[in-house]
Amino acid sequence: LCLGGEIMFQHGMGARHAAFTVGGRYKDDNSEFVVKSGEQGTNLCYYHKGSDEIAYGVEFEYIKQIGESVTSFGYAIDLPKGLSNFKGSIDSDRSVTGVLEK
Repeated sequence: LCLGGEIMFQHGMGARHAAFTVGGRYKDDNSEFVVKSGEQGTNLCYYHKGSDEIAYGVEFEYIKQIGESVTSFGYAIDLPKGLSNFKGSIDSDRSVTGVLEK
């Protein structure tokens, strides 16, 4: 279990802005859960390693400044005999990605 905080201070062009963010992470052998929240928004992420060949995760991100949220689901599959790896994701903005690595 990890807990922490961050303070960001920005100064320039006649403007000053400070933001505070807190977060935490819990990790075990096969999964990880991360939460981060602050003035700029909230981010939740869960990752799970289903087996030696398959891993997947889901992420929720809310951006307060523009009032928008996105949820994404991603996965990774190691193809047999270590010849290649396929990674892909789909999100609530209807964006679909995929990469085949060799």
